[in-house]
This record gives sequence, C-alpha cells and structure tokens, in this order.
Amino acid sequence: MLKVIDNEYCTKDTQRHNLFDYDKRNQSTAHVYMLLNGALVKMIDSTECFIFVGTHNSLDLDPSKIKDNEYSTYSPWLYSELLTSSLIKPNIPDRFYTETTILAESRLPKFKYSANLNHLHRLDITILQNLKRMHLSKQYALDELYKRFPEAR
Repeated sequence: MLKVIDNEYCTKDTQRHNLFDYDKRNQSTAHVYMLLNGALVKMIDSTECFIFVGTHNSLDLDPSKIKDNEYSTYSPWLYSELLTSSLIKPNIPDRFYTETTILAESRLPKFKYSANLNHLHRLDITILQNLKRMHLSKQYALDELYKRFPEAR
C-alpha cells in the first residue's frame, strides 16, 4: 500500500531519475502507520480476550537482560499492542473476564521498546492444548480459560 501511494504522490522528477521526495514520503508513511495503528487499537479494544505469546521472536528473552519481570521487544507494533492492552479497560462479558496476552524482526537498525507485561496473566501452552482437546465452542473455551485465572475477574 505504501509503495502504491508513494509511487503516485511522493515522487519528484529529476532529469536523471524519478526519485522520492523525502518529506512527502515521511508524511505518507506516518499517515498509513497511524491508520494501521488506529485499526489495531480499535480491534484490541473490541476483543473479549487479549492473548500475547511471548517468544524469542517477539521479546528479548535473554535472562541477563530481564530484570524484575521487565521485558523488551524490538517491534514497534508489539510495543503498541502491549501499551494499548495495558491502557484499555477490559470488555468483561456477562459470563466473566480475564486478560492474557499475543506478541518481528527488521532489516532496519533495531529499535528497542519497553514491553510491560505486568498487567497480563501468565498462560502456559499446556493450558491452551488442554482447551483444544476439549473441543469447546469459542465462548465456552474462553469460559474454561477464565476459570484458571479467578483472580482476574
């Protein structure tokens, strides 16, 4: 999408090449990223349950860099998702509620963001595997998940 927009609106003609205008390119990129981030925030806000999968691809899991349960990520998108999930009030269904969590790499220099997980409940993969074996509908699977985190209600 950025390439299409930039090819149409962000080029400047020179005698030798058809080049991108740096200022126009930055502005178009900022607008597209804000639209995408806004859609992401709306989606997180509309969900009943937020699950973050903390893997080596999503978090810096080097034990020497983890202090007081403070993790970090190199992804600005994951940073935004975690920040959003910490600020948005839970959408508690009539049944009950809990919040858990879901969490890329780039050729650009690595930018490191704080990844606050303190507001999330730790979820082991075996719990999800057990829920899958129960063959429940989505709603009842979430109900079973919530039973494992009564302190979150």
